[in-house]
Amino acid sequence: MSILTQFNNQLSDFMTELIYLYPENKRFTIFNQKLEILRSVNPKLIIEKYIEFIYPFRKEILSEDDTYFTSKSNNNNIEEIYTHENVKDQNYIPIEYALNLKDIWIDMGKKTKNAVWRYFKVLIILSEKWFVNEYKKSIQ
Repeated sequence: MSILTQFNNQLSDFMTELIYLYPENKRFTIFNQKLEILRSVNPKLIIEKYIEFIYPFRKEILSEDDTYFTSKSNNNNIEEIYTHENVKDQNYIPIEYALNLKDIWIDMGKKTKNAVWRYFKVLIILSEKWFVNEYKKSIQ
């Protein structure tokens, strides 16, 4: 199984878990639907967007720093992206908005938080491996 497939499977599994735990949160359901469509059309774009918007917070994710989910500056940036007109009008949910868990993080139990951190760490590791492989291909 390719790294890209592993990454997309992990992200899909993570979204399925979030939908199960928080069925009232429609952004997870909408994002998961869009994710499945995108997987069939351009699966590489998913990991590219993850690297662009989530990977810059690698340090916070690997150290399980709660401020990644609760930081006002991070959330302001996400809200600004989501309220942009071309995003709102297309019922589009960017990855950085879908994976913004501020609204549920504080009330989330320790076991669930640990599972979330594991998903994020696995996605970071897979995105790094994918990036290295893509770089190697480009210089050959």
